[in-house]
Amino acid sequence: MNEYILYLNIFVIFNIFLIIISTLGGNKFDYKANIYFVIFLVISLRQLVANLMIQYFKISTFVFSEVSLGGINLIIGPVIFQYVFVLTEQKMPKNWYLHFAPALGFFLYGLNYLFLPKETEITYFNEIKLGVHLPVLILNYLILLHTIVYFIVIKKAFKKIIFESNHPRFMSLMLKKKWANQLVNYLIVCNIIVFFAYIITLVGFSFDIMMVELVVLPLILLSIYSFIIFKNFKFSAIYDNVATLNNPNSIPTKPPINSQESQQMADLWVKIEEHIQNNKTYINPDIGLQKLADELQVSAALLSKTMNYHDISFTEYINQKRVDEAKYLLISEKNQHLKIEVIGEMAGFNSRSTFYLVFKKYTGMTPIAFKSMK
Repeated sequence: MNEYILYLNIFVIFNIFLIIISTLGGNKFDYKANIYFVIFLVISLRQLVANLMIQYFKISTFVFSEVSLGGINLIIGPVIFQYVFVLTEQKMPKNWYLHFAPALGFFLYGLNYLFLPKETEITYFNEIKLGVHLPVLILNYLILLHTIVYFIVIKKAFKKIIFESNHPRFMSLMLKKKWANQLVNYLIVCNIIVFFAYIITLVGFSFDIMMVELVVLPLILLSIYSFIIFKNFKFSAIYDNVATLNNPNSIPTKPPINSQESQQMADLWVKIEEHIQNNKTYINPDIGLQKLADELQVSAALLSKTMNYHDISFTEYINQKRVDEAKYLLISEKNQHLKIEVIGEMAGFNSRSTFYLVFKKYTGMTPIAFKSMK
């Protein structure tokens, strides 16, 4: 066998290992969700190693791995489902553990492969290499179909995942949902490609099972690796900026001048937030300090002092709210047909250039780049 195939598999195994380490050490998404994603990666890693041991190194004792441990691949669908639900802070359905029953069944069935006579083990090993061992053949197609079905179920579940716009982590949750949706879309495509690759081997083409397991599958996993790196780069460019946009408590405060004045400004700050949230005053391009002060029935001097006390100017505060609104509008499915300029106007910006300039200042990217993540 061509040694380049060995190099390809080692390269992919090494990269998956790196993703596992970086995922466990990352802080972009919830740690619990990362654990589920790592389980998916570990399953992929195990499958690559098992294929390499059987198809390349021809180690017959890995017959057990293909049947019993191979059955663990049936948890890919449930694990990705859990990853999506935990990532987007959704409640899991009741009796969810029952979804792992098929994997457990195949695992228990495969235990008898540990005690095969040597002659039978070699026979089964040769059948697995040729892709004609019935239990493994059934298992491979079952895994692919089972996973695709789960991914379709996940796609339907996305429609029911809705966040309240006043949620303190609204934008970060929307980004997590968008990331998970794109990941599932890509995994569906990858599973379909592998499924048809197995079909081709089944109908008798010269494309054999070894090519599927040592070339097609590693290349698919390598593409998934590239997809994760590329998307993570794009999402991380803005993720750090969105977690605080809807959370006024995250704005640093200065030590109080005196308790009475501090309490007065604290009360006014809450009043400002409630008024802005309920009336979306910032979408008015003509809003000014005096106009907002009139609406709140306070002096412009006190309003300005309160905002300065919270280390933010009136202009910065309004711009943050407008960028927040623009992000929501850009992500929303119902606004995908709208031009960027229209989104800017809806968010309260009175010119295209101002919209682009302010949006990039607070997110590190242009509105078009933000929208293109879809």
